[in-house]
Amino acid sequence: MLESADFVSIHIGIRAPDDPLFDAEFLSKMKSSAFLTNTSTPDAVDHRALAAAVKQRQISGAALDVHPTHPLEPKSPLLGLSNVILTLHIAGATDETIQRHSEMMVENLLAFARHEEIPFLVNPAVLGIAND
Repeated sequence: MLESADFVSIHIGIRAPDDPLFDAEFLSKMKSSAFLTNTSTPDAVDHRALAAAVKQRQISGAALDVHPTHPLEPKSPLLGLSNVILTLHIAGATDETIQRHSEMMVENLLAFARHEEIPFLVNPAVLGIAND
C-alpha cells in the first residue's frame, strides 16, 4: 500500500528518539509523487532522512507539525525547503479548540482558588493529592 499512497499521514504514539519508524528505508518505498505528514510525535520520523528524501525528490514533500526541539533548530535540514511545510505544533488549534482549552484553564484556576477538586488536572502528584 505504501508504494501506491499519495499521502502518508502519521498518527502514532511516542517512540524512542533513536528508533524512528519512518526512516530512510521506509521513505525509499514511497512513490516520488507522495507527501508525508506528521502531526503525532517528532520521534516517529528520521528528520535527516526525510530532508534528504525531499531534496532528492525521492518524495514530493512533507508537512510537519511536531519537531525534535521547540523552537526548531536554525540548522535543521528541513528549513528552507520549498516543498516542506513546518508549523509550530498548532495544526489542531481551531477556534473551537482554543476556546475550549481556555475554558478548561479557567475552570481549573477557579477550582484551585476555591480549594475544590481540579477538574482537568493532568498530574495530581504536583499537588500531593489523588484526583479521581
